[in-house]
Formats: sequence, C-alpha cells, structure tokens
Amino acid sequence: MLDVAAQLNETEIVDLKELLSWHSLIKNQGLSLVAAINRTLDEQINLIESASGLINLMTLNWTLDEIHSIAARHLRAATDGVFCELEDLFVPSLVEELGL
Repeated sequence: MLDVAAQLNETEIVDLKELLSWHSLIKNQGLSLVAAINRTLDEQINLIESASGLINLMTLNWTLDEIHSIAARHLRAATDGVFCELEDLFVPSLVEELGL
C-alpha cells in the first residue's frame, strides 16, 4: 500500500512512474499495489498512460466527515480502542495554536 504525498519532486515522480510501470508490474508477478494518490498529482503524471493499461483506478470522493469516520475506525482497531478519535492523539494546546 502506498500513501503518496500530494506534492512530489521530479525524482519522486520518476520513481513513482517506474514503480507503477508495466515493466515493474510484469517483472514482479503476483505483486499487487494499492495507492492513495491525490487527483491533481494523478493528472500531472498521467498514471493510466504510464502504466500501459495495467492499473485500475477507483475514484473516491469522500466528505471530510466520512474521512474522519474512517480514520477513527482504523485508529480504534489499531490501538485496541485505546484511542477512538484523531483528537485523542493531539495535544490540545497545539491544536488550538494551529487553529484546528
């Protein structure tokens, strides 16, 4: 699973394209990749074309509330319920200082 940053430098873009290229995928039979990629970055590097049709895209248009809920479920599962919300991980003064 890849969680790709919204902004990549040129070297990172080349590396990502190589990773997702047909050559890398064929060379590593049985390899399965799941990547979260910002729509703007996807448009910038044209993943479908660079992957020679070997990538299936699924577009997710979640609301902020849906993303928050998903993150909270993952956090609860990952910490056996010790943390239930993202806010449980924040230092209140930092959240206030950042205006979040």
